[in-house]
Amino acid sequence: MGGIVKGQLGSLIDRFYEAAAHQALWRPVLSEASRVLGAEGIEFYPGPNTAFAPVHSASLDEAVAAGIAQGWFADNPRVKRGLPLLTRGADLITESSMFSPEELDRLPFNVEFAGRFGLRWFAATRLSSGGSPSILFSVERRANQEPFSGREQGLLRQILPHLRRSAQLAVSLADGQALGQLEAIDAMRCGGLLVDVRGRVVQLNSRAERSLGDGLTLRQGRLTARQAPVDAALQALVAAATQRGSAHEAPALCPVGIPRRSGTPLIVHAAPIVGTAQDIFRKACALVMIVDPDARRDLDAGLLRQLFDLTAAEARVALALAGGQTIKEAAAASGTTENTIRVQLRSIFAKTGTNRQVELVALLTRLGGL
Repeated sequence: MGGIVKGQLGSLIDRFYEAAAHQALWRPVLSEASRVLGAEGIEFYPGPNTAFAPVHSASLDEAVAAGIAQGWFADNPRVKRGLPLLTRGADLITESSMFSPEELDRLPFNVEFAGRFGLRWFAATRLSSGGSPSILFSVERRANQEPFSGREQGLLRQILPHLRRSAQLAVSLADGQALGQLEAIDAMRCGGLLVDVRGRVVQLNSRAERSLGDGLTLRQGRLTARQAPVDAALQALVAAATQRGSAHEAPALCPVGIPRRSGTPLIVHAAPIVGTAQDIFRKACALVMIVDPDARRDLDAGLLRQLFDLTAAEARVALALAGGQTIKEAAAASGTTENTIRVQLRSIFAKTGTNRQVELVALLTRLGGL
């Protein structure tokens, strides 16, 4: 197992974009990425408010299972030391960023956990964009390999903008994939537009329609901003996402803020839809997402009923508990007994795949927290 295969980074970026919209591909794509990056394996660790599920390459199955079961991840010095470095502006960290040589050889996490599975060297970063939730991305190497060299860290930095953009798409779609195409984006409180190779909108959801008229409009089939300088940045963003050829050949541009006459500016993201993922999105070649920071984040009872097949009464109970009410208060508000609320709560647990009230509240918080 050698170092990074520079000539294959471009095709790897395309595969990341494909997996972002077709998430069943993540495991094989991370295994492929491990090979290209000369690593034993790769892990994605979503933050606490992220809908995107944790995922890792198959080569790390045993280590991850042990880390969870034995509590190593609950007190992970990499996270405790690495997050402050990333928050202060570091774009990429390695074992030497946070551990001395003595600590690599002596700290229990490094010796009793990572060392037990032959792991020692790593390079990690935080993938987030435009205020989106974070995903920690860690590339792991074995002790009998070489640490990531300065040259290799430079190559990783070159692909980071694409990794961040694909992560933004993956996070936005994670909770709503089962709802289908743009309905998923709408359910996650985002306006969504599918764009063809000419930059023309081929489909948009109702939330995107409501975003038009104050700062944004459709002109000759294209999404445009009313202010000329802002529109130039918006058109560049969409053009980069719809550029012909391989996705990695286009620049990964930052989201664009769209000023409005009143309220906080809208935030517009765009990302290419690659490979088989285009089949999901009716052959559109890019997805444009509009986030309104001022939009209400209250969960809708109808959405809960659609997502989890709850009854109207169960949806009311779920929303009451998510809003901070106790079982006693929920019973009084609905004119029923506490025992009735508990029976409904057990049904809600079964339908939502949760086991405790705190897990249910956390799930509903994530659904309402985009």
